[in-house]
Amino acid sequence: MLEHLNCVNDVYEKLNIECSALATLFREIFGAVAMLNKKAAPAPYRNLFRQIAAEESILQMINGSSLENLGHFLSNPCQAQVTKLVTIPTLYQVLQSNSDIEPLIPVA
Repeated sequence: MLEHLNCVNDVYEKLNIECSALATLFREIFGAVAMLNKKAAPAPYRNLFRQIAAEESILQMINGSSLENLGHFLSNPCQAQVTKLVTIPTLYQVLQSNSDIEPLIPVA
């Protein structure tokens, strides 16, 4: 358990350099509180972080037209607009699985 938490902390620190919202989300999903509550990371979140950590180009996750859809979503980020992200499956699934998407907007 301690090894897992050390790994989570290392990843958190490195993610925090790039995107604090993403780092915070990672810690919430995989960190100590989730472990203490015996909450397994939901599949949409596991998939999102796998995609982000993949060695392939980000273009594997978001191509040009998907990036345009993301821009449209971010111009009016609300639950009704989440369907615009269907072309970015991992992000779409995370947003779709939450009734409150507000904390996830900075991640997008």
